[in-house]
Parts: sequence; C-alpha cells; structure tokens
Amino acid sequence: MDSFTAGDRQIRVLIVDGQPLFRLGLLNFLESAYPHWDIAESDSLQNSRGLLWEGAMDLLFIDSYLLGQEALQGRTSPNCLSLVSRIVAITPTNDPIVTTGCLGAGARVAFARTDQPSRILAAVDIVAARFDREPASNASANLTSGPAAEAEILNLSARQVDVLRLLATGQSNKVIARDLGLSVSTVKVHLNTVFRALGARNRVEAVVRARPYQDRMPAG
Repeated sequence: MDSFTAGDRQIRVLIVDGQPLFRLGLLNFLESAYPHWDIAESDSLQNSRGLLWEGAMDLLFIDSYLLGQEALQGRTSPNCLSLVSRIVAITPTNDPIVTTGCLGAGARVAFARTDQPSRILAAVDIVAARFDREPASNASANLTSGPAAEAEILNLSARQVDVLRLLATGQSNKVIARDLGLSVSTVKVHLNTVFRALGARNRVEAVVRARPYQDRMPAG
C-alpha cells in the first residue's frame, strides 16, 4: 500500500474531525497503511482553510457534519473544498441518507466511525488507488477515466461495469437487464460480483457505494 503516490510526488492528506481520539486513531491507522503519505490533522476547517484554498491537499478526510456545513455555505459563497482532489466523509453511523448527502456534497466515498478497520481501509483504497494512475503535474486529470479504469480498480469485467453504472442510478434488476440485453438471472450474478467488489452488504448500500463512480461512466 505504500506505493500510492502521484507520480514521484508525495500525497498530501488532511484529517479534519472534532473528536480528538478518533482523529488520532485515524491518523495512526493511515500512517501505518500508507507510510509515504504526508498526513496532517486539525479539529476544524477554520484552522486549515488556508491550506485548502492554496490547493495544497490531495486528499481530505472530513467529518460529515463539517462537510455538510461547508456544502451549504458553498451555495452562497466560494467553497474551499472544491480545490481538493479527493474527499472522504466520516459519518457517525452507516446511515444511507447521510452517506448519500455526503456524496452529493462532494465526497468520493464515506465510512462510519463504527466501521471495522477493514471496511475503512476498503473505502480509502477506492480513493487511494486513483493516485497511482495520476500524473504528478495534474492530480485531477483522470476524473473521467472511463469504464476500463474502473474495471481494473474494482477487478470487474466490462459487462459488470455496465451493471455498476446502472446500479449507481438506482435502476432495478429488470431495468438493468432490459437496458443491457441480459436475463434477470444473469444480472443477479453480475450484481453479486459488484456487491463483493464494493464491499456492500445489500442493494441500498451498493447503490450508495456505487455513486462515486457514476460520473466517470459514459452512458451505455
């Protein structure tokens, strides 16, 4: 895992969370999993706003409440979070509604404070894997990388990526089967593979976890 760098440049990471014990635990956890990351931490956005405005951070871990406040403020004034390449939201619990709100506010993925370390690591890996594919001169160049890159990252076939694309829009198995010219039973087989790739336990969770990929997949 220590190979995740943007070209030859060290990945710059910021953790913003108001709970000091969780923040310290996450810092130590990430330092262990990604020793080549340059990780800083803060208890508020106010103390780190300058770094964000300078575009000095590649990856931001932020409490979902703070993310929501910043997103609401961004409706009427410039939002410093728009300058961060990747955002990971930290939610209180695995609430699909809160998670969906985080994704709508700009997060690429979210995990809950109550999640097991393996689940947190799986969520972080979804974001971290992209840095290894991005040139140091343009860390956001591959935001529209397309289904081939997504298939490689999640170890999915091209057809399974098609299923993932439609799943992310909330389509039923019947609609997915119709749009892709497949039988419903075949769609179910592909969905089981997609669920495992996303680390999802049910359809609602899979839809939420699939949404960060939605804008990088062209219409079928």
